[in-house]
Amino acid sequence: VVWGGGTGGVAAALQAAGLPIEMKDHTPDLGSCTTAGSRRRVPEIRRRRQEARRRALKVKYLSGIYQRASKLYKPGVLAVGSWGHQVVGVSPNQLQTYRGQAAQCSGWWNPGACSTTVLSLICSTKEDPIFRLRFEHLLSFYEMWLAVPPQDKMRIQGVWVAAVDLFLRIPASHRWRRVRGPVIATVAVLFDMEWVPTSPCEWQAEFG
Repeated sequence: VVWGGGTGGVAAALQAAGLPIEMKDHTPDLGSCTTAGSRRRVPEIRRRRQEARRRALKVKYLSGIYQRASKLYKPGVLAVGSWGHQVVGVSPNQLQTYRGQAAQCSGWWNPGACSTTVLSLICSTKEDPIFRLRFEHLLSFYEMWLAVPPQDKMRIQGVWVAAVDLFLRIPASHRWRRVRGPVIATVAVLFDMEWVPTSPCEWQAEFG
């Protein structure tokens, strides 16, 4: 049995009871790196981004020859680079990277072209990686919030309030350095969108 993240006290007690427990600060879980909310594993995120970049170059080349090859972007590039983002979130820099790759893989991109213009011509706003990944993350958190028992909602509320207070005190460029787990990642996403994260179940958009 692998005990990933969290406190070692529980694992020590289980070991004393004779259970074969192996302590690790992180462990893979369905392809995502699970740390029990103790930290955000940047090396794993970087590895996925590198693999997505490698695939994007191939799709870019193919779509330049055969435009329909651009359909390979979603399952072959975006899905690889953003896998598990519901747990760790996606920073603004990562979103811009995915956005640029989407434009380059479209078959309509040329050096010097504006990614925003290319994407506005070939897809709807909902297909833009910035909209799509943020929507998927917030939807995942909302579904988790509905599913957890009341006692866990109280713990999430405490983490949420602490994260909001922290993000109000530090520069925007430092927020993602302090992200730990899906709750704080959700607060960071809402701050990036300039929404007011009043509570885990109440978010106020700029337009009301």
